[in-house]
Amino acid sequence: MIKGMRNKIINNRLIAYVFVAIITLIAIGIFAYRPLRTWVYIITFNPERYERQGSDYCNPWFNPERIGKTRKQIDSDKDYDFIRLAIVRAYLFGVDRRAALKYIFDTVTKGAVTNTEKHLAVLRFLQNSSYHNLIHPMGRSGSVVIDPLVNLELGEIWCGEVSYLAVDLFAAAGYNGRVVVLSRHGIAEMYYDNDWHYTSMRICSAVEMLYCCQMGRSLR
Repeated sequence: MIKGMRNKIINNRLIAYVFVAIITLIAIGIFAYRPLRTWVYIITFNPERYERQGSDYCNPWFNPERIGKTRKQIDSDKDYDFIRLAIVRAYLFGVDRRAALKYIFDTVTKGAVTNTEKHLAVLRFLQNSSYHNLIHPMGRSGSVVIDPLVNLELGEIWCGEVSYLAVDLFAAAGYNGRVVVLSRHGIAEMYYDNDWHYTSMRICSAVEMLYCCQMGRSLR
């Protein structure tokens, strides 16, 4: 009888040890996943892959009819590729947004010295990386997606989303920024060198971008 009780106590202890070990491993996994996932995202980040998106017009990947509707049937305020959005969100789960955005900013502005040069470098990157498609990222409820990494990954983003992305990139590097709505067009403004600087990834040519950055023109 005593031997049976001892075996029972030993078995209970083993179960308790195994349970504690499992909980510990789960806790370590939860705390370690975020930095590990962020590290993987950073070391695999290639700006050229994103820059090809803005001009890859003939790629079936960006065909809006992939959602099962013709162009005439598509409602740009309600329709999107919700399956692709869910996949991208899952792919980016656990990535530290601020750390990733800071790395992207530093990579894109590498070699730039002045704030104006950095501003222009980010503008060029975002212009090349964004495609104003017939559809743009949104939830099933019609809510606009403003997650910067999700929008960058999807590529088919409109003026408002790319403006928020610009503000988030600059914010990660320590700059203040804001999104300004002009009728049905959204732009961003960045603050540096004691002034606000206009930022639009849709209506500015390279010459206009340089002018806007250097003159520090604010639309407020």
